Amino acid sequence: MDPQAFVPPMLAVSGPAAFSDPDWWFEPKWDGFRAQLAVTDRVSIRSRQGESLLERFPTLSATAEAVHAPAVLDGEVVAWHEGRVDFHALTRGRGELVLVLFDCLYDRSGWLLAEPWAVRREHLEAVVRPGGAVMVCPGVPERGEDLFHATGRLGLEGVVGKRRGSRYWPGRRTPAWRKFVHGEDLTVEVRALTTQGGRWIADVGAVGQRPILARVRVPTAPIGVQPPPEGARRDLPPGILATVRYRARTPHGQLRHAVFRGYGNASP
Repeated sequence: MDPQAFVPPMLAVSGPAAFSDPDWWFEPKWDGFRAQLAVTDRVSIRSRQGESLLERFPTLSATAEAVHAPAVLDGEVVAWHEGRVDFHALTRGRGELVLVLFDCLYDRSGWLLAEPWAVRREHLEAVVRPGGAVMVCPGVPERGEDLFHATGRLGLEGVVGKRRGSRYWPGRRTPAWRKFVHGEDLTVEVRALTTQGGRWIADVGAVGQRPILARVRVPTAPIGVQPPPEGARRDLPPGILATVRYRARTPHGQLRHAVFRGYGNASP
């Protein structure tokens, strides 16, 4: 396979709580854009969907200077702004761009997808010269709970755990990688319900205020509420409360990555 061919990234499943295990490696979860860097006789950086990130962030082409070619590396583009990782600065082209690399899919020895994570990590450290806009993702063996608490104090998004013996599964969400995300719970009012593909999406807002803060998938309709027909939206009477967990707020107050926790004013 051509090393410039796009490899859909391996994805992590959400875990209920961070854990510690000697068979696992744990590293910070970054709030940015997933990126695949390929350095051969040319340079490409592609998004999670395979689109070129160099068109949006042309300065990232210089990251190839930190890599021993040929190489195909998995990572994430983040923006440092006012001393922290800032997703909103990234989307607005502000802050200092950094490409954080955390996996090696290909190097001069060939494709490494079938190799264990621990072997791929050794190849990653061998092909990358950290510095400037490039860094190898730091991490710790075994101590996932300690790292989770540390990332919370540092204002990072969370932790990803990776089984040391796991191979790379392109395009698959697999429990060999598990993510644990910091978040806050908020009591909201359910304003409307929409049926899409047999599933229900709720519009939620702050209690007693008008703006919609988020749209979240819910497993059931509220008690006493008849779900709308497929593709339709039904406004609900005031007073139906739910709890959602979210990672952060946008500058306009909307909730980022909001997840339904339960109806009522306390999470289950």
